[in-house]
Amino acid sequence: MAGRLAGKVAVVTGGAKGQGEGVARRFAAEGARVAVLDVLGEGAQVAAEVGGRFFRCDVAREDEVVAAIDATVAAFGGLDVLYNNAAIIAYGRKIAELRAEDWDRTLAVNLRGPFLCAKHALPHLVRRGGGVIINVSSHGAFQASPTGMRTMPWRRVGW
Repeated sequence: MAGRLAGKVAVVTGGAKGQGEGVARRFAAEGARVAVLDVLGEGAQVAAEVGGRFFRCDVAREDEVVAAIDATVAAFGGLDVLYNNAAIIAYGRKIAELRAEDWDRTLAVNLRGPFLCAKHALPHLVRRGGGVIINVSSHGAFQASPTGMRTMPWRRVGW
């Protein structure tokens, strides 16, 4: 398929739903071979619909990241694009109600995950002569909210 990404291989983390799903579909429409990484099984359907591959992967677990990146390279012969999209948020909870385990999990997925994916994708990108790593964030990274983005439009709520 001809397109701006023809001949390229892309990994999209968090590709089962939402923005990640949309990006996986767009990359495929532009000619990329796409690996959808997600903990959600819906990623298998997205991958099938775009002619790609699905790899169940918790981006907070280094062994799973290594396995998914290596499987992508084995399936497609290389890697050109890493789209770090996987993220979680404790919707509906005030910070005073948030458990430490929830906080730790959020940091593991949202901070450790992109680091691990980049770390293990980088050698493959270099081997192909370069590539692109795209790290995604939401405006929630810049605007505090006591219960997550569902309080939009932004309004003051009791902490």
